[in-house]
Amino acid sequence: MPLDGHSYNLAQHARNGMNETARNHFVTRHYLRAWKAWEDEIGDRIHMLDLQDEHRTPRLVGVGDVGMERHLYSSEIEHAFKVEVEEPAQPVIDKLRATEHVKRRELLPLVRYVLCQMTRTPIYRDFLADRESTLMVDAFRAIGIDTKDLGYDQERIRAMFCDGFGKYRSLIDRPQSNRCAREMGWIVIRLPSFGEFITSDNPVFIWWTEADSIPNGIVFPIAPKLALIGAKHNRVTFRSTATVTIRNPTIVEYRRVGDGFAQYINDTISGCARRFLFGKSQAALARAKRPRT
Repeated sequence: MPLDGHSYNLAQHARNGMNETARNHFVTRHYLRAWKAWEDEIGDRIHMLDLQDEHRTPRLVGVGDVGMERHLYSSEIEHAFKVEVEEPAQPVIDKLRATEHVKRRELLPLVRYVLCQMTRTPIYRDFLADRESTLMVDAFRAIGIDTKDLGYDQERIRAMFCDGFGKYRSLIDRPQSNRCAREMGWIVIRLPSFGEFITSDNPVFIWWTEADSIPNGIVFPIAPKLALIGAKHNRVTFRSTATVTIRNPTIVEYRRVGDGFAQYINDTISGCARRFLFGKSQAALARAKRPRT
């Protein structure tokens, strides 16, 4: 499947009740607005880098025109994402962005948001279309969700996700989200004045330890200076760059890290992206490295 994602069956989507002009935002505008360009604070534009651009030249684009794809899923699913997932999580995201005191039990709407973000991003549909459904199964297992408990084998999961995301909610229901929120440790890392996180069209990614290739964390940039990290064992080591330890099990702490760690995360974001990177400045996008495949 091409990276532009337009070679799927429109007739099938029409049968699913989709409008031919529908634009489905799989990365929400509320989320992306945190990266509004420094020089466009009164507007609604961010810097975007197309990783297929051989010149690697970032450009300014409207927030409403990125992180979207036409005919991605039905209007019913679009509405469900908005009402059941996005709107409950937005106040939590805003509190974390303001570095306010947040108790861990308040994180449930945000954890649902993060889990659903993983499943609604087209790169996961691409994985499944290539019959690599073990990637999805392993990712869910890494954060405490056993799809076998729900009666889904790999082929059924693949079929469900490739069919317009029509059954995503059966995998990300409230009991599973609650268990993930309760059993994982959560922390927000903060950058000093000279650092900047970027984000992408695949903003949530699973972190795997280098030594034994066991997935043990989630990384989710929530603002140019902030990233949410969830750790299954309250500790994540990012090679030699940093070790993040969650010490308080009841509240979400804010921990300062260095610019070198930010660059390492940005390179990882670039490597996990489907095609597009987003940033508040052109410089942060231009510095991000994309591993050769």
